[in-house]
Amino acid sequence: MSKKVTIKIVLDTRRAKISGLFPVKIRVTFQREQKYFPVYAPGKRTSLDLSPDDFARVYGDKPRADFKEYRFYLDTIERKANNALEDLQAFSFMEFEATLFGEQTAKKSGNLVEVFEAKIKTLLEQGRISSAKSYSSSLNSLTGFAPQVNFSDVG
Repeated sequence: MSKKVTIKIVLDTRRAKISGLFPVKIRVTFQREQKYFPVYAPGKRTSLDLSPDDFARVYGDKPRADFKEYRFYLDTIERKANNALEDLQAFSFMEFEATLFGEQTAKKSGNLVEVFEAKIKTLLEQGRISSAKSYSSSLNSLTGFAPQVNFSDVG
């Protein structure tokens, strides 16, 4: 991949949650565009939230106790994201997200239509009907324009 993509675990301090904590996210930067992906708490389907002091302790020189466990967990997440990046033939945020979160069609094929269909299926399984309809509508427009599109075809 000729263009540089950077991946970093960050504390998203743009907006605090009701608890006063901030979500930990994976920040992916490509061509000066950034996209944030959630990091879930170990064994839960809720985001991992920390205070700025706790996040500093996690990434400090010698994290102790729970902070050491969080550091190991976040390092594992970052490695997984870097491995997902290496699996891509051509980078796009959508294909990266599909590969990172386990949608196998993106890993096996660079076909944009297959990735859209996998995303729609995932959204329906999660009960996110409105989002699935939006993706389906976009897919219909895309296939009306070009029935078979690969990620490498998209600028």
